[in-house]
Amino acid sequence: MREGFALVFDDHELSDLFFVERGVARSVPSWSPRLVDVAGRDGTVFAGTRAEGVEVAVRLHAMQDTREGRQEAMRALATWLAVDGPRPLFLGDEGGRWRMAVPTDVSDISPTLSSDSVEVRFACPDPLLRGAEREVTVPSGGSATFMVGGTAPAPLSIAAQSARNGSGGYWRVRAEDGRYVIARVASASAVEFDCESRVMRVGGDVAMLEPEADWLWLEPGEHTLSMVGTGAAVVTWTERWW
Repeated sequence: MREGFALVFDDHELSDLFFVERGVARSVPSWSPRLVDVAGRDGTVFAGTRAEGVEVAVRLHAMQDTREGRQEAMRALATWLAVDGPRPLFLGDEGGRWRMAVPTDVSDISPTLSSDSVEVRFACPDPLLRGAEREVTVPSGGSATFMVGGTAPAPLSIAAQSARNGSGGYWRVRAEDGRYVIARVASASAVEFDCESRVMRVGGDVAMLEPEADWLWLEPGEHTLSMVGTGAAVVTWTERWW
């Protein structure tokens, strides 16, 4: 029989119980344009685009020696797939990168004399693959230059345990293109920015980002972050691929 490959969903190694066919069906991200009707104008106006989610389908074969053993494997699979939202999905031919996926359909069991098989379909609402988590420290009052890998923009998480002494009472971290995150700090405070979730916390409490500031997503390539104020900041991000 052809050699299978690894498949991990929500930290469960499905390939421990199942032979996973190599012919995994995957879609490529497609793009949906936003077209706006304008009164008195022919056609429509292009107002942006967004990537649609992708789908993954895998065929799993329970290869246990007995029918009871194969049914036990199927029950374990049903338990692993019982999730309430997207979970990490690793496929063995994607170089350790992973997707956020949620099961959408499981076919009827196809029994044979030596194996039982099912096809499992996953929806990936976010079409991007994720890879290594990276980290850099912006020193107190200084700057740091670093590389962002992957092929898609990465949102930053920025955390300082003791942010203070910013210009006009504001502490900020600025990218080389002028965009920045900013927090008002009356005294040394813990500050966190989760740019993917668009959540900012000062002293543990949720706060509003100033209107002139922006959540920082960085394109692949070299970047420099600089600090106005004091208190070293740890910046983390996860590399992403289309």
